[in-house]
Amino acid sequence: MKGEKTVTASVTKSVQIARSAAEGYDFIANPETMPQWAIHNVKAIRKLEGARWEMETPRGKATLIPHYEKKAGILDHEFIDAAEGVWRVTARIVPVGPSDSVYVITLPKPDALPAEVFEEGMRLMDDELAALKACIEARPAAISRLQAAMQRAMAGRPKVGGFPYLAETLRRAGVTRNIWFLPACESLYTRDESAVVMQGTPLVTGTVAVPRFDRNALIAALRKDQAGEGTFPEFLAASWRAGVVRYDVDFAGRTVTYYGCNGEEYAEHYPAVEIS
Repeated sequence: MKGEKTVTASVTKSVQIARSAAEGYDFIANPETMPQWAIHNVKAIRKLEGARWEMETPRGKATLIPHYEKKAGILDHEFIDAAEGVWRVTARIVPVGPSDSVYVITLPKPDALPAEVFEEGMRLMDDELAALKACIEARPAAISRLQAAMQRAMAGRPKVGGFPYLAETLRRAGVTRNIWFLPACESLYTRDESAVVMQGTPLVTGTVAVPRFDRNALIAALRKDQAGEGTFPEFLAASWRAGVVRYDVDFAGRTVTYYGCNGEEYAEHYPAVEIS
């Protein structure tokens, strides 16, 4: 009838997760985890150029386009399914305490999708949210504690001379050492009873020569970072160019030691700081 508007059906679902919003976000925002919990829709996934991901689904190939924003907990995305059409999904993860969060997702029905298929898909979504909750909560508590400490440290870290604040926050969280391996950008955090490794984006690919250890270049990179004049990835790249293949942070001794591939080393102490 003339003047009437078509109302697009949508469903909003939520699940409470016994992990912090930061930890939940980090898991969900990594599309490679989707086959673990999107059990009815994603059989496999691989990265394409740009922000797109290609998925294998029970209906054939599909495309994921994330529109994520960590600071606000935004996990919006487009799910383009050849058989069902375009799903424009709104999703958020919000904190409900220091170690709990709620994931909320709204799924509008694609225009061409029959209502009965949409309703069945929403019933299957309950299974996927239960699987998502189980996956996140199954992660070791050490990971949750470390990520919470990192989040606190970054929130209170000043731009200039910020590393001692980061280090003291991690020390108070029970972290005893942090070892970085370059150019792999693999970071190992140790506690008395456990260890956690974080894999960053490698600085190089393929086979490359290791730069000669250059103490002066390393000190220049350190001073630039301490002055707040660059980003952490830029510091890692400069350290690698100065021949650093590993550096070891001792949080109890407040020292950082940098190593070259032939046994060279350079150590610096960092100052004690008070944090609230």
